[in-house]
Amino acid sequence: MKKMKSLRLFLIVLICTSILLLVQTGIKAVSLKVFETTDGYIKGTYIAGIPLQGKVKEQAIQVLEKTIARWKQQNKIMLFYQDNQIELPKTTLSFDVEDSVLHLKNGKNNTIEVSSDNREINRILEQGLGFQVSKLINVSGLQKEVERTASSLDSVYHSIDLSQFISNQNQDKIIASTTIPMKNNEQNLNEFLVKGSEILIKENSLFSLNQFISEKNIQIDNQSLSIIASSIYQLLLQSNFQLIQRDISTTLPTYAQLGKEVRVEKGVNDFKFYNGNNSEYQLLFKNNGNIVSVSLKGLPFINSYSIDTSEQKTINPKTINVKNEFTNESNQNNGTIQAGLAGQTVDVYRNVYDLNGNFIKKEFISEDTYLPTNELVLSKEETNLTGDVSNQTSSPQNEISKAQSPSQNSGLDGTKQDKTNGKSTK
Repeated sequence: MKKMKSLRLFLIVLICTSILLLVQTGIKAVSLKVFETTDGYIKGTYIAGIPLQGKVKEQAIQVLEKTIARWKQQNKIMLFYQDNQIELPKTTLSFDVEDSVLHLKNGKNNTIEVSSDNREINRILEQGLGFQVSKLINVSGLQKEVERTASSLDSVYHSIDLSQFISNQNQDKIIASTTIPMKNNEQNLNEFLVKGSEILIKENSLFSLNQFISEKNIQIDNQSLSIIASSIYQLLLQSNFQLIQRDISTTLPTYAQLGKEVRVEKGVNDFKFYNGNNSEYQLLFKNNGNIVSVSLKGLPFINSYSIDTSEQKTINPKTINVKNEFTNESNQNNGTIQAGLAGQTVDVYRNVYDLNGNFIKKEFISEDTYLPTNELVLSKEETNLTGDVSNQTSSPQNEISKAQSPSQNSGLDGTKQDKTNGKSTK
């Protein structure tokens, strides 16, 4: 009987001692976590950088909800792809404030739980970029970046480049292409096709064709180099690349089309352009026997581009009568000593269309002018066919030199300085 009483007494003492220990060591922590006592969270407790020291659960929730509402009102998350920007609606984001507070670690900097609507983001991307581009984007990866950005609640401008969510495999798209005839150009182009068959155009960078030729130590004549430059130029007119320097010849070469010619001379005339995109592109040259295919490869452009050379004019040559000093009554030596050749002028534009094919704008690229070659005819008097009579006596050789001399806008080598984007290119 005494043993039973002793055992009961021992159990009572043990229970009382346990209760006292619980009160002294654990009741504060338990009440803080479960019952949210007036003591609140301890120093160093944050959610998304928002201090919660001394606040209880309900107070913390109120502070977070007000901060989130203010953040939504004052901040934007912008998605951009090349020239297009899309504002991400705040309705695509959900902040789970209660769960974030419930699972926070006291005395630590905690994150706020954010989720995003996959369907809504897909819809926004397709609406803003079109199906062909939006389908290339890894939406799951984009969602993680959007949620990470929103969870910081930073009061800064948030921009997300969508090109980083397109796989390398999907970046290898042929955007534009043209061809170069190999006839009479085989020998001159061979070394370039070996050493320069792949040209990397880095993101946000300036490209110089002369610099590329020099770095690759490619031996090539000026005409072949101009043929290469002209083919690249045709591709660039189908892109959003910016032309920096482009020169043309005094007369249109047989290998070039009006409005699509570039003249390059090593050390004198260069061909430069700028890739302002956040992704790199490649120029590819492939020998297919009779022709060389030239392609621009990389991320597809959000807009489409077309070349407009419809504004063309013909400049008729003049006929100049050159006095024949050796002409006499018994010896008539008159006739044409230089045939006339009409000149041409063309305004080059780049038309820009949106993803739905709607016209956006018409960009002026250049005004290309090729002056005419005047016809020279020997006669008894130095008179042109328009009735203008020269007061000076000139020899036939002097008139030929005048007719063939470059215009005032030409370079020292006879290369005409074209105007690209309203600026002198040389």
